[in-house]
Amino acid sequence: RRKIWRLINPETINEYRNLVENKFTEEEHPDDNIDTKWYKIKKAVLNAADVSCGWTRGGVRKYRETWWWNENVAAAIKRKRTLWKKWKKTGNDKESYLIAKGEAKSAVYFAKKNAQEEKIKNLENKHGKNYIFKLAKRLKKDNKDVTNGNCIDDEGNLAITEKDRLEAWQNHYSHLLNIEFPWDINHLIHNDPVQGPPIYITPDMINEAIKSMKTNKSAGPTTIVIEMIREAGPKVIESLCELINNIIYEKKIPDEWNLSYIINCYKGKGDALMRGNYRGLKMLDQVLKLLECVRAYYQRAN
Repeated sequence: RRKIWRLINPETINEYRNLVENKFTEEEHPDDNIDTKWYKIKKAVLNAADVSCGWTRGGVRKYRETWWWNENVAAAIKRKRTLWKKWKKTGNDKESYLIAKGEAKSAVYFAKKNAQEEKIKNLENKHGKNYIFKLAKRLKKDNKDVTNGNCIDDEGNLAITEKDRLEAWQNHYSHLLNIEFPWDINHLIHNDPVQGPPIYITPDMINEAIKSMKTNKSAGPTTIVIEMIREAGPKVIESLCELINNIIYEKKIPDEWNLSYIINCYKGKGDALMRGNYRGLKMLDQVLKLLECVRAYYQRAN
């Protein structure tokens, strides 16, 4: 993923902003349609973020247990690694590395054993009893296998393969998101029709909407987050202002904004194989959320 957290550094912000403005200067065409204008904004922002912020190396983050760690274990591990590097570099002294490896394993074993015995001794007091309940609660949570996505389909069969799981979840959300609940037309509140020209969005309204949005949020399908828009400079704000006004006048959003990710979130109760026990979290594009915040700002101001 992109290292967006680097956008708090003034030097990175200046580099990022200059790259964005240079990209806009190269591809400036006022007669573009909505999809083309959005594509140019997205391309300029993402390319500038790639250069100025960079990407992480990826891989699965490893969470290590440290409750038993002590100085003896640290010294043994450090000595083992030093001898391993020496053996790989010179090809000699393998026996010393093997001895250090065994000593490191032994140090880890006794460290875990002593730390566990120390916890067991403290179970009789008040804090020890609380630890038992916390441990049982954590074990119960860890035993809920809800990460593989297996579920029961519409016919009552267990969907195991990737194709069956995708089809089952697609049918579930297709029904859930398109069902119309019964409602009484006679009890609707009457409102007079709104007349007049559409509202005109200004850069100040967009800046106020950006301030109201939360940061450190997951991106949608376009991978753009609000931090990129906030630090992109006035050129991007003006282009977004023009894009949003075109959306309001033409009553059409970019095609990419119709896409979203749906993340299954287990509610923590019921059978984990039943699709109804999951809450679907829809991850929309953050610029679309910015448009909603602009509309909300306009409604509050009027």
